Amino acid sequence: MVIGNIPNLDQSKSYQRSEEIAAFYDKASVFNERIGEWVQSHPNVMIVDLAELGRANETGGAIKVGDSELTLDPKMPLFQKDGLHLTAEGVATLASFAMAKVVQARPEIPSSGLLTDPKKVIEEMRRVCKEKMAKMPTIGERKK
Repeated sequence: MVIGNIPNLDQSKSYQRSEEIAAFYDKASVFNERIGEWVQSHPNVMIVDLAELGRANETGGAIKVGDSELTLDPKMPLFQKDGLHLTAEGVATLASFAMAKVVQARPEIPSSGLLTDPKKVIEEMRRVCKEKMAKMPTIGERKK
């Protein structure tokens, strides 16, 4: 099982801090510590570090995954303007990041065919959506 931790939104340039969730994010390090403790006691669980992903997104940098790097494209923002919710590109990057972490942690899992490049994940998402949309009935067909 793969779970994420809580990103540090104070580091986000685009995040607009509101009073309603300020208390929650003030305790993010405590929550992340507890998540880490829980994961330590569950050998089939691993953490995908959303804070690391957020930091790399802000700097347009690369994330080290095993022997390779996942380079983030600064022209492809991962988060919406609220700094909290992911864009489609963010979802694809998170999926790629998680898959790369799984492959790194569990080398016995066959990695051929797994998409660990966010751009390829987005292309596949668009292809599948287009295919599904083509099979959906039109509004006129639904009224029959």
